[in-house]
Amino acid sequence: MRRSPALPIIALVLLLAGSAPAALAQTASVQGRVLDPAHQPVAGAVVSLRSGSGLVRQSPSRADGSYSFSMVPPGSYDLAAAAEGFRAEPMRVTVKAADALNADIALSLAALTDAVVVSAAFVEVAQSEATSGVTAVSRRDIEDRQFTMVADALRLAPGMTVAPSGGLGSVTSAFPRGGESDYTLVMIDGVKLNSFGGGFDFGHLTTFGLNQIEVVRGPQSAVFGSDAIGGVVQMRSRMGGHPSVYGLLETGSYGTNRMAVGSSGSRGAVDWGAAVERASSDGWTARRRTRRWAS
Repeated sequence: MRRSPALPIIALVLLLAGSAPAALAQTASVQGRVLDPAHQPVAGAVVSLRSGSGLVRQSPSRADGSYSFSMVPPGSYDLAAAAEGFRAEPMRVTVKAADALNADIALSLAALTDAVVVSAAFVEVAQSEATSGVTAVSRRDIEDRQFTMVADALRLAPGMTVAPSGGLGSVTSAFPRGGESDYTLVMIDGVKLNSFGGGFDFGHLTTFGLNQIEVVRGPQSAVFGSDAIGGVVQMRSRMGGHPSVYGLLETGSYGTNRMAVGSSGSRGAVDWGAAVERASSDGWTARRRTRRWAS
């Protein structure tokens, strides 16, 4: 009798379906609150759960300071939180199978703002611990200064010269420490954006939907290869956390309009982040008449 080739596939699917509930039953959850020195909740703190191989989960704290990670595999992890004006040493926690671990994170006041960056290495490190010169432009910096384009935010990084060829949407190049414009590696969430030859046009890259912009100054070829001769610019998307939808609608003179909508959040072991934006402007292209004065 001839056996159907679909039978092994069906058997494999049934085997995986039967083992999935057992694997999920072995996972655990980690939850708690982020508190300041006065034991008050801290909202918007970035809580990270890291293992020896790198970042496992990351999520901002809610309005009441609470955070939660579900479907966490058993093991030992470093639990840390970062917030503007505060600092906290990583806390070692051990997660057991089918356990619900409750761990509050106590923050202490810090004279300087510390950020968690990934561009200085392949794993997340605190900006104060990075061996390279790193400038981190947070989402709060972008919103406070009302930066619309990434090129405008890059001007906050020392040694980074930004040269647009015109108004909004024109070709814009970045020159690290006086080097050529194709000396900088540009990435978003670890994905390379440079065109062939190393150049990149920042003229159409907006800040909407970004959580942080990291600029690493100096050669980084040992980590990122020959494209990072002058430095690295990495943009990190707004992703994970409490499910939310956000947007904006702006209009101004010279036919300037800006419309955008995005969403981010976490559900179990799934994190998502998506944003779409349209910005347009007629710019100022009129010719100014020159008046000549005769004495």
